[in-house]
Amino acid sequence: MKTDAQLKTEMMYEIKWDPRASTAQIDVTVVDGIVTLTGSVSSFAERWAVDGAALRVEGVKGLTKAITIRLNSQETRFDIPNAAANLRK
Repeated sequence: MKTDAQLKTEMMYEIKWDPRASTAQIDVTVVDGIVTLTGSVSSFAERWAVDGAALRVEGVKGLTKAITIRLNSQETRFDIPNAAANLRK
């Protein structure tokens, strides 16, 4: 049976190992074999990668996730201002 510290180490390794979760900012807490993941990711795909990493760790008795998906709101849209300018012509 793995200790909580071993489970935490393995969980963090699995998340960092997965290239699809490269920008994930996840904290791992383990109490009596129950893992809690908190933090944020930048996409739904990254969230699924973190979920998959969590499922690969053997010895976990339970899993709780409180992960926020922070989509990139900084995308620049050139088509909307251009379309508005064309409407005024």
